[in-house]
Amino acid sequence: MMMAAIAITMMSIVVYLVMGSVTDWRRARERDQRDAALTTLVESTFLDHDSANEALRSLRNMPPKVMWSVALAVPLHFDDQLSRRVVNVIGATTARRRIERLSRSAFWFRRVQAARLAHVLSADGSSMGNDLVEQLLADSSTSVQAATIESFGTDEIARYVDVLFANLNHQNQSVRFSAQQALLRGDGRITEPLRTWLAVASEDLARFGLEVAAHLDDPRLLAEVSRFAGSNDPTMRRLVARATPVGAIPEDLDFFCELLDDPDALVRVTAIDSSTRIDADWLLPQVAARLSDPSWKVRRAAGAALSMSGALGAMYLRASLDGHDPYAADMARYHLEACGRTKELHRPDFDEELDSLTTWAGQ
Repeated sequence: MMMAAIAITMMSIVVYLVMGSVTDWRRARERDQRDAALTTLVESTFLDHDSANEALRSLRNMPPKVMWSVALAVPLHFDDQLSRRVVNVIGATTARRRIERLSRSAFWFRRVQAARLAHVLSADGSSMGNDLVEQLLADSSTSVQAATIESFGTDEIARYVDVLFANLNHQNQSVRFSAQQALLRGDGRITEPLRTWLAVASEDLARFGLEVAAHLDDPRLLAEVSRFAGSNDPTMRRLVARATPVGAIPEDLDFFCELLDDPDALVRVTAIDSSTRIDADWLLPQVAARLSDPSWKVRRAAGAALSMSGALGAMYLRASLDGHDPYAADMARYHLEACGRTKELHRPDFDEELDSLTTWAGQ
């Protein structure tokens, strides 16, 4: 009996070691296959047509599990053209079928895996792929919803823009954050939906839309952005100043002039910073007046804005040197020295140029 027990124990140890070796060998083989597939996938994305077809043939022979791991490892947000090519390669292999199968799984963590590549399902514009993406967007798990939105590229953002705006009011914070980040990655195709949404959005929700408007910087959004300039919340007024687009005429920027004189110092700073971005030279006199602002942050922002406004801005800085406000003179001197114009102030031709600008500005 003793010898039999020893023999059984020895055989169990041998079987355990053999199984462990086989498992390690299989894992090493899958890892090598995954690395090879990843290399081939990248090559098929960047090489010529014939090389891509040859690479695709080798990818089709890879096990589904390996291709799935590769699909999750490859970042698909290169640009529109490269993203489509990578998506097409994945769609031509067995990875797409695995994504579709996992999107219907009863386990939420499996559906999250599918959601991370939801844009692969809708890349070809098929109704089946779109139905699966919409199913993931309406999933009972907020983790699945957030992962689906995070995977969107510019095409998917434009296609599901209404869903993204609706999710800005979602009760789950991760879904709200994912929707906002997706909209910030959007392009000009979401401008018109954003206009419609901002026209009826409440102030609490509009702050998300104003950040998207600041990213787009589209003149078509001016009327909707200015609607919140009279908000009682200084944060909202700062967002309005930041979202004011370029290309507006003076008559349309009365609200922006009021922001330059806002009671809140941070709002004035944001408006001054935005004045250089919207490139409105007619705002320079009002910006120059902020050199005498009680807040040092506002004076610094005004000086920086004038120093970036060329000869006309230098004229207002120079005029402040001879003013009666020592704080304005000190800030003007600092920025003139910073931009290397202290020597230019004593050149006769520079004085003549500034005199002509002064006459033109009606000073």
